[in-house]
Amino acid sequence: MNKQPARLLQQAQQKRLQEKERSGIREKISQLKQAVLNSADLKQKIEKHLASKDPSAGKATVFFSVCNGQERAMVLHRSAGTLEQAFESAASVTENWVLQKHYNPLWLRVDVISESHETSLNRTAELITPMLTELFRYGIALDPDLNAAYLEEELNGNKLIDYETGRFKVAAANKYGKTQGRDPVSEPQQSVYLFNTFAWIVDEEGLHELHTDFNSHGRRLLPKVDADYAFQLVKTGAQFLYSQLKEDGAFVYGIYPVYDKIIENYNILRHISTLWSMVVQYRLSQDQTVLPHVRRAFDYAFKNYVDDMDPETSFLVERKSDEIKLGGNAVAILALTDYMDATGSDEYRALCVRFGNGILKMFDAGTGKFVHVLNAKTYQVSAAYRTVYYDGEATFALTRLYSLTGDAKWLEAAERSVKHFIEADYTVHRDHWVAYALNEITQYLPKEEYFSFALKNADVNLNEIYYRVTTYHTYFELLMSTFETYDRIVKNGYQVNYLAKFNKEFFFRSIDRRADYMLNGFTYPEFIMYFKVPSHIRGAFFVRHDGYRVRIDDVQHNIGGYYKYYKNYDLLCEYKQKLGIE
Repeated sequence: MNKQPARLLQQAQQKRLQEKERSGIREKISQLKQAVLNSADLKQKIEKHLASKDPSAGKATVFFSVCNGQERAMVLHRSAGTLEQAFESAASVTENWVLQKHYNPLWLRVDVISESHETSLNRTAELITPMLTELFRYGIALDPDLNAAYLEEELNGNKLIDYETGRFKVAAANKYGKTQGRDPVSEPQQSVYLFNTFAWIVDEEGLHELHTDFNSHGRRLLPKVDADYAFQLVKTGAQFLYSQLKEDGAFVYGIYPVYDKIIENYNILRHISTLWSMVVQYRLSQDQTVLPHVRRAFDYAFKNYVDDMDPETSFLVERKSDEIKLGGNAVAILALTDYMDATGSDEYRALCVRFGNGILKMFDAGTGKFVHVLNAKTYQVSAAYRTVYYDGEATFALTRLYSLTGDAKWLEAAERSVKHFIEADYTVHRDHWVAYALNEITQYLPKEEYFSFALKNADVNLNEIYYRVTTYHTYFELLMSTFETYDRIVKNGYQVNYLAKFNKEFFFRSIDRRADYMLNGFTYPEFIMYFKVPSHIRGAFFVRHDGYRVRIDDVQHNIGGYYKYYKNYDLLCEYKQKLGIE
């Protein structure tokens, strides 16, 4: 049998595949090249960089990060006397690597060093150690020729920095370097070279320029977070949560994406609160196919984690610790009442009332205080206090029960709790649940002192909220819940004493700031391409300073804030226009 035709056919197929691969990578490189060479800001920086007397300057250095979305990015870099030469050299080695490996580069990112300087090891440690983990945003090179150089995203995406000592972790770097085909490195003796970059990425949507601001470094620039963008964030976040729901109704609780490590420590309270945010997706889509999945997750919780104290009283129980947490009953009511409101059903009404009676068992009507934790076997108090969040959650839930049933006992208990918030000045806690509770109760009890307290709860904390370095998603929920309360005051012409001192301009600027800044915790390709399995967390939100943790409740809180932002976007724009805020 003549094998020649078959061999020629195979060679032709391989050639077509190579041409397709070559065309794909060259198109992406071409887009990046145009962005790099047309950037006036970068050119200005490069001129200063090339003229610098620092040992690490005097040359242009370009990095390419290539990722297929399924595994950690390959990072290749080259240096040359000019920006154009460095780009062509780095592009050539990247293209050759892609073709040699028959690699499908879903995402291609370019970084260009814009400034660098030699820094002693002690000074480097002084810069690193005060920072929260993963928040150091410089790249590091171990030699003045920048041969052993690591982007900030490589450093933090592979845990190459010891934040307690401020030192570069050589062993970890060599383990990572082995996967990248790099030569081993040695412990730096006296100094390292810190650098900043300008960067762009080409992903499925096209070309994006990335931030150069320190705390937002490496995240795509957006013209504005508008209603449509918020809608997409809510949608993709909810889709991620649905993808984490298993057949038995439990979630994949969380993941540390640097090493693709599953978080095993399940928390039924967070399971329930996550369902609340999943109902939001149904509200937006009206997709009936999602409802069986939500009910399956409810069934998992209620079959395995609910105990009845008596025929009228039920508790959500954390089995692993035999604890009844006040917040568990509260978020169960919130999730169930929202589900029934969204679907027009009353199937969980009786269960909500039993959960509410459980909350009242933990409430002192005389003081307005709640007991936070009971022993699940004895129903005796095991912890009078656990977290301030439980108080706001419970008050919010009681008011929701009043909305569901019309029974005054729920509203009376909620009102006594709010009075305690005011007496104890709960504004010091910067608690989003307090904002939710005040927004809910003022719909039924529009009292001046409640409105004033609601505004104060945001106002006195605006400085902390605006300038917070971490994404801290619950602050956005606090702002948006307060906005709804503020809007009710204005629309109804209520006389509220605190309104005269309420810093409206700073309040609206803080909303804009958080809407944009929280995207530093969204799983954009330019962040997650440096993790072990990027596709496992696509569409979610992470907590950078806890190892880029992605947990179901982290996603839930982001959905909560952006959903309210989406709902109220037009109103926000109207108020800002009246105040002259761009």
